[in-house]
Amino acid sequence: MKDGRMTNLVFDMHGSGFRSAIIFVLFFIITCALIYPESANADGLFQEQLSASFGDRTTDLIIKMMPPVVTTETLENQGQNPIIQFKLYDPATKEGFKHVTYYITIEKDGKKLLSDWFHDHKGDLKIEMKPSDAESITVYGEPDPILQAFTGTDRNPVVATGPIFSEGGLYHFIVRVITIDYDRSFIPDDKQPEYDGWLSIGAVENRQVTVGNNISENPIPV
Repeated sequence: MKDGRMTNLVFDMHGSGFRSAIIFVLFFIITCALIYPESANADGLFQEQLSASFGDRTTDLIIKMMPPVVTTETLENQGQNPIIQFKLYDPATKEGFKHVTYYITIEKDGKKLLSDWFHDHKGDLKIEMKPSDAESITVYGEPDPILQAFTGTDRNPVVATGPIFSEGGLYHFIVRVITIDYDRSFIPDDKQPEYDGWLSIGAVENRQVTVGNNISENPIPV
């Protein structure tokens, strides 16, 4: 009886039902590999919440990218122009600080892409990024007559256009706060809070994917 059961088991493993199960498992694995490709460069890092202090005050800064998913493909093929938000607030009350002047530097792989002054009366600064083939980055906004810092509004944010976000990977944001509470209330140089944050742009490449006898090119995050 034992030999009979063993014979039946071996037969069933080579039967049509077993082959169907194997085909299903292989199809499932291939499908998952296509839908959930392996990512690198910390793709998906779209927001940083950073903390610093000066004197007896603690100030938190949010650096946020909108929309949260930005890739080289969406920038090039969909004309996407992401907005980067810089908002300074009190972590105890969650209230935003007013009349904030920021000195913002953006780097990629150690290379400085942008370094300039920006001001927002509500403390909630937004910069629209417009990648282009220009050799250098140009900033557009309403200049403050005294601070010479770029300002904008919710409807018309400051715009930075040029070779920015043109490559996938991590972008380094260094933000220093110069004024707070009042437009002319300057923080002493040695007490100005500074924040270091990172946002990522997903890199997408077209790669050949073979499923059975079919070969197709699909955009894959790498």
